[in-house]
Amino acid sequence: MESKNIYKEQLPIYGEKCLSRQDVYNWVQKFSEERTHIEDEHRVCRPAEIATEANVQRVEDLIREDRGVTTDTIPTAVGCSPGMAYLIMHDRLGFHKVCARWVPRMLTPQHKMHRMCLALQHLSHYPDEGHDMLARTVTGDDLAPSDFHLFGPLKHHPSAEHFPDDEAVEREVTAWFRQQPKEFYAAGFQGLVKRWDKCLNV
Repeated sequence: MESKNIYKEQLPIYGEKCLSRQDVYNWVQKFSEERTHIEDEHRVCRPAEIATEANVQRVEDLIREDRGVTTDTIPTAVGCSPGMAYLIMHDRLGFHKVCARWVPRMLTPQHKMHRMCLALQHLSHYPDEGHDMLARTVTGDDLAPSDFHLFGPLKHHPSAEHFPDDEAVEREVTAWFRQQPKEFYAAGFQGLVKRWDKCLNV
């Protein structure tokens, strides 16, 4: 009897609990190869991996030493499967990738302390200076041509490609940089002059 007919005959009897078409096909194939029992055969499987504290620590050390480390090199360096390395990075360490670098998802106590110290400094100036203090605040993106001039156009660079790895992204970005005329870069540095002036005169 053909597998499709077996499936049709069992469907009204077992309803939602019946075997799928694929399962029926697989069993018909096995019995046609002279199999005579329905118990699962013993399979030699790879032992289940465990994210040990030692492995977690090794992954964290690797990432903190080189934030640009790739997901291909971590399993080899640690001696675990790619799936286990991914599990450690995302679930155990809470890392996620930003601009091709692994960064902690949550702030460390040191990060929080630094931010609190800066906030307290600003609060101490606010009673005397009020909102005028905010006009004199200079941030990193005010003074970095890459931030205020370069990344905006790059982000809108039309590309429908899905890149297979970091190297492919680097090649595409490098090609885009080389396509820009000299005037494009000159305009970025010319814009930097007035930003320096703002910084010096606040």
